[in-house]
Amino acid sequence: MADIKISALPVANEIWNLNEIIPVVNSGSTTTSKRTYGSLFSNHSGGTYTITSTDQTYAIIACGSSSPNTHIRIGGINNAAVISSRGANITSGQMNTIIGSEQDNDSSQPTINGGQYNTIIGSKGGVSTSGNHQFIANSVNGQIYGGEYNTLIGTQGFYTGPNCNKAAGISVESGGWDGPRYAIAAGGYQLTCTNDGGNDHAALAFNGLTFDGTSKGGFL
Repeated sequence: MADIKISALPVANEIWNLNEIIPVVNSGSTTTSKRTYGSLFSNHSGGTYTITSTDQTYAIIACGSSSPNTHIRIGGINNAAVISSRGANITSGQMNTIIGSEQDNDSSQPTINGGQYNTIIGSKGGVSTSGNHQFIANSVNGQIYGGEYNTLIGTQGFYTGPNCNKAAGISVESGGWDGPRYAIAAGGYQLTCTNDGGNDHAALAFNGLTFDGTSKGGFL
């Protein structure tokens, strides 16, 4: 295989299956090995895949979908995407995206732990612990614990932690906040605010509201 010029190889079918094999040449151009399409577009089922290169664009598709122990981690990179994985984490960078991921267990949800302008969409579990301008949409159990200008939209479950400033939740269900500043929640039921401390809050169109501290907000 290594002695055959690429120009001499036949053109593969446009429609391929996951068991078809493609040649892979190492970086030194000395060894040719093989890889299936299935392995090319999926992560190894038993490990952790980490992306750390700076200012590059990557997409990881269907990673760890059959393994409860696989995590996909993005760190120090911009414009990367993890699609349909089991366990995913963004530690830094910006404009990174997690789409259609699910949690390994209750303590290991798709998370954003830093950076800015990062997104979790359509995932089972979505947590942002820090960073600014983070966005969680169409998620089960959306939570934001820190940072500024972070948003939850269309989440089942809504929570903002005590270190979160200027947070917004739109079309969210039951949940609450624990002392963020300038928080607003719209749509849902059973919203609870604790340890308010006099910060500015607003709740719109909720069925069942509980405020334990002094608040400044409107209720419908």
